[in-house]
Amino acid sequence: MAESRSSIFYGWYVLAATSLILFISSGARLTIGVMMKPVITEFGWSRSAVSLAVFLNMVVFAISVIIVGKLYDRYGPKWVILVSSLLFSAGYMLMAVMTSFWQFFFLYGFLSAAGTGGTTLSIFAALLSKWFEKRRGFALSLGLSGGCLGQFAIVPLFTHMVLAYGWRLSNLCIGLVSLMVNAVLVLLVIKGDPDDLGVEPYGHGTVNDRVSMGRDLGEHADEPASPAERLPGGGQRASQPGQHESQDQADAAGLAG
Repeated sequence: MAESRSSIFYGWYVLAATSLILFISSGARLTIGVMMKPVITEFGWSRSAVSLAVFLNMVVFAISVIIVGKLYDRYGPKWVILVSSLLFSAGYMLMAVMTSFWQFFFLYGFLSAAGTGGTTLSIFAALLSKWFEKRRGFALSLGLSGGCLGQFAIVPLFTHMVLAYGWRLSNLCIGLVSLMVNAVLVLLVIKGDPDDLGVEPYGHGTVNDRVSMGRDLGEHADEPASPAERLPGGGQRASQPGQHESQDQADAAGLAG
C-alpha cells in the first residue's frame, strides 16, 4: 500500500492536481464574456457575429468531450490532458495577435474548444474513480470543486487584467499560465492508475472484505435447509430407527409393574 512508502496516500496528490487544473481551465473558459466588449469595440464586429463563434465553441466542445472519452480509454489521461491543454492554450495565446474575424472564429470557435474537452469534469471524474474506492464520493466532490472555485476567482482576475493591461496581454497570460501549470502537473503528478506505482486504490482492502463477507452471507442464505432442520427445534426432535418401538415397550413394562 502507498502508506508503506509515504504517510500520505498518492491519490491525494492526484486529487490536488486535478482540482488545480480544473481551477484554471474552468475559469479561463468563461473569460470570453469579459473579452467580448473590448474585442467588439476594437474591431467593430457585431454581437451576432461574436455569438456565432461562441456557438461554434460550444458545439466543438460537446463533440470533443465524446472524442476525448474514447481517447482516454485507449491512451490514459496523461497525454489526453496534455494535448488538450496545448490546444486550449494555443487558441488563447494566438488570439492575442489576431487581426480578423475568421482568425477569432477559428482560434476561439474551434481550436480552444477542441482543447477544452480534455480538461473537463468527466475526464477527471474517471481518473479519480480509479484512485479511490473508499470515500470516493468525497474525493470526487473535493477534486471537482476546483472548477467552481476557478470560475469565481479567474473571471474577476481576468477582468482586472483587461482593464489594466488590455485584452490581448490578458489572453496571452491566461493561455501561458494554463499551459505551464497543466503541463507540470500532468508530467510530474498525474498518474492514470494506481498500478503505475504498484499500489492499490484508497480503501481497496476494506471494500473487498465487505464484498466478500456479503457474498459469503448470501451463499449461506441460499443453501436449502435439510428436512431435519425444517422441524421445530432444528432437527433435535427427529426420531431414530426403533425409537418409537422402544418407548412403547417401556410404557408397557411400567403398566405391568
